Amino acid sequence: MRKARSRAHISEKEGQFSLAECGTLFLDEIANLPLSTQAKLLRALQERQVQPPGSRQPVRVDARIITASNVHLEQEMRAGRFRQDVYYRLNEFVIALPPLRERDDILHLAND
Repeated sequence: MRKARSRAHISEKEGQFSLAECGTLFLDEIANLPLSTQAKLLRALQERQVQPPGSRQPVRVDARIITASNVHLEQEMRAGRFRQDVYYRLNEFVIALPPLRERDDILHLAND
């Protein structure tokens, strides 16, 4: 009886993809995801479905994905620490922001 109750509790919990339905899911420090989790992320990106914990049925999801990383994902991919297929799925639109130490306008902005 205890096992059935805990399984029902698990399947009722919504995951991050479900919570982001019709919205945006922000994944910070994407390079830190283990390769096994990257495979699950790829499946979610390709099929637009996730399988909630404790559920036997996949759930359709519609969410925009935005990721951030403080390392170059292309270098991580070449080193074998980031999956190439996930990299190409996420690399649709890139905004490169230089570190603050490399910007010339920070002092000017801070003084205003």
